[in-house]
Amino acid sequence: MAPPKINFTKSKKNSTPALTSKEVQNKVSLKVKSPPPVKGVPSPNSAKPTQDEVSGKGKEKAVEPLLPKRLEEEVERRTKELEDLRRNPEAEKLKADVHHLVNDLAATRTSAQEKEDKLEKEIEKKKEEINSFYVQHISWEQGLAKKDEELGIFKAKVESQDLVLAEMSAKIEALQSDLANIRDSDEGNKSS
Repeated sequence: MAPPKINFTKSKKNSTPALTSKEVQNKVSLKVKSPPPVKGVPSPNSAKPTQDEVSGKGKEKAVEPLLPKRLEEEVERRTKELEDLRRNPEAEKLKADVHHLVNDLAATRTSAQEKEDKLEKEIEKKKEEINSFYVQHISWEQGLAKKDEELGIFKAKVESQDLVLAEMSAKIEALQSDLANIRDSDEGNKSS
């Protein structure tokens, strides 16, 4: 996602000047509208002045300003601050600094996003390698178990062959001793 671009353009000389508090007050007073008339209720503007009001007798009402004094002072103060900022030569430098910082932030964001993407790809690759190694390890274990089983069968065959060989050796020895006995008896018969 691209960072937002900030447009730092100089204000035009023919732009509208800041309003004074009195101008603001006048504009606000122009915008005040009287409520729509209600049937059966006389509007405050249509009421006829009393005899005291016409003659000037009676109490004079003080006209209250539309903006309280405090707000008026705040508007004047802020207007003055804005004008000072417009005239301030350091404002251009500050704008350039802000623009530079925004560009740096955008570059840093882009770089961080690229690094994050690269790391995610490396993590996925490592996960695949681990899974592949795990599958290979399982197949090795299965192959090893099969070889152990084959080795056990082979050992059993060797042991049975050893028993057969031992029996044959015993028979051969018995035959050799029988043969030796027969020779001895033959020699004994010849000599007598």
